[in-house]
Amino acid sequence: MNKCPLGHFSSLMKKLICFDWDDTLYDSKAQKLPESNLQLLQELQKREDIVLCIASGRAAFYFKNFGIDWDAYVTNNGQYVKVNQEVIFENKVDPKMRQELMEWLKERGGTLFGVHSELGICKTIDPSVDIKSHDSYQRISVYGPHQDHLPYEHILLIAYDPQYDQELKAKYPEYIIHRYNGYMVDVIPQGITKLHSIEKVADYLNIKLKDVIAFGDSDNDLEMIEGVGIGIAMGNANANVKFKAKMITDDFNQEGIRHALEKLHIL
Repeated sequence: MNKCPLGHFSSLMKKLICFDWDDTLYDSKAQKLPESNLQLLQELQKREDIVLCIASGRAAFYFKNFGIDWDAYVTNNGQYVKVNQEVIFENKVDPKMRQELMEWLKERGGTLFGVHSELGICKTIDPSVDIKSHDSYQRISVYGPHQDHLPYEHILLIAYDPQYDQELKAKYPEYIIHRYNGYMVDVIPQGITKLHSIEKVADYLNIKLKDVIAFGDSDNDLEMIEGVGIGIAMGNANANVKFKAKMITDDFNQEGIRHALEKLHIL
């Protein structure tokens, strides 16, 4: 359903369409990409008037085996950006902050993973038994290539007991502490979000931000949903995302993306 009347794009206008991954395209519980969404992406990637952009908290290395040729990557929640195989932006983790955070986590039974968007993931600390046995932590084992050392990281993934959330947020007000799955948390610098990096992609491709469409479902999508020309919330999105969106479509596993693009006369 639409929250407000929307026009449609000119057939001559180049369109940048940005997709969150988990529970927007991908079924995070079943750990699979619905066939209907794969077919839709393959259909869209044949279109010369459409630029396909993945805009995810996941790293670029994660997307190499799904049979989709992305034109642009906004990964690690905007910390690493690539267009047509050229890196146009990357934000590197501050080593001093990383060391401080590692010591804080050690004292609270937590752990820290550094992530380089192309090279892989590196663990620094063994967490408590409770965290280690939790499903959200177990998924890290299949997240991507594990490395003994990384030259630098684009983002930190940490795990700790939620009782320490407010303490950590007070310690690092210049960071967004985004808890996304059980014990697992993304640490994201304020101001460098998916929207920040989508703006870089649009500028690089000479596409106006008002001509960008974005699909999302969770809090790390809020800025891009509100900031692009048409931000679309999935039917399964949380209330915050639906409130910011210009359109609400069906669930990710009910062809919600296709239905929205049909309403916009893109399909």
